[in-house]
Amino acid sequence: MTVKPLLAALLVLPQLAFAATVSGKLTSGGGIDNRSITVTLAGGDKIEVYCPAVCDEKMFVTDKDDVADLRKRYKGKQVVLSYRPEKNNGRLAGPGEDDIELFATKLVFVR
Repeated sequence: MTVKPLLAALLVLPQLAFAATVSGKLTSGGGIDNRSITVTLAGGDKIEVYCPAVCDEKMFVTDKDDVADLRKRYKGKQVVLSYRPEKNNGRLAGPGEDDIELFATKLVFVR
């Protein structure tokens, strides 16, 4: 395989090239139309990802204006998060169908 076809494949399927798994503390989350979470790594870096298929709706409390916030009992919990950039494909309100966003693929709470 030459470099050009390989580069083209990486541009078409970025989620295969840039998937990641991190460990850290679940520090925040919520949203209005879309649910996201933020994981803070040991060095202080933060990863914010959308989690429509991974986060349980029970993780959030919603106020009278339909604004969701991560429940207090989940804040500060140690987690392992797998995520990757993917096309929106209608999962999120706001971004276009072809917009690339970070999506959680797996969330595990560490005891």
